[in-house]
Amino acid sequence: GKGFAVVADEVRNLASKSAEAAKNTTFLIENSIQQVESGTKIADETAQSLQRVVKISEEVYKTVNKIADATNSQSDAINQVTLGVEQISNVVQTNSATAEESAASSQELSDQAKVLKELVGKFKIRKSSDNAALPAGDSQTESAEKSESNSDMQSQTSSKY
Repeated sequence: GKGFAVVADEVRNLASKSAEAAKNTTFLIENSIQQVESGTKIADETAQSLQRVVKISEEVYKTVNKIADATNSQSDAINQVTLGVEQISNVVQTNSATAEESAASSQELSDQAKVLKELVGKFKIRKSSDNAALPAGDSQTESAEKSESNSDMQSQTSSKY
């Protein structure tokens, strides 16, 4: 009787609770499966993003290497230009020094030409029986005096060089 009905009632309650627990477990398992699928999808997207980052990083690395190579080439070119400018500067300095020396030599030659012109200007050519050039003047004494004077000037001119 009554004892069997109590046991049957308890079995029904337990069966009902077991069915509810099974539903809850099924819901939790399905929910977990959805979350695992969602996590897998996120992991796949993350992996793809990381692959893109790696690819872009490789491109950046290559670009940085190209920039470094170009920078080295430009540095070499700048060094060559600097060397060329230094060489040009040396040539300009040498030319400047040579020009100064030439100007000094020209001035010296000009001074010598003036002295020589003065010396030649003191002589006059006369026609005589032997066609000799004699200093201007009438006597042999004047000729001897001018000869001594010319020798002194030539000594002075020679001592300059």
